[in-house]
Amino acid sequence: MLIFILKKLIILFLPSIFWIILTALGFGAQSLANLIELFVLLVLSLICVFIPENIIEFKYLLALLLIIAFVSRLLMPIIPE
Repeated sequence: MLIFILKKLIILFLPSIFWIILTALGFGAQSLANLIELFVLLVLSLICVFIPENIIEFKYLLALLLIIAFVSRLLMPIIPE
């Protein structure tokens, strides 16, 4: 049961933390308006928490969310504030 809860917390928070680390390293467009990406990523992670593990495995779901975080930092244009 503890492993199940830990997996759900990792799916919920790790992609957002990865996005914050990429932003801190200066990767992608730097603007406060780009916090929209973080909000969307957090909502997407929250939705993915409710996907049962028999549909998609934990490691694939986590990899998909991390790729989405990376691509959103890579391709998002500078949004004027």
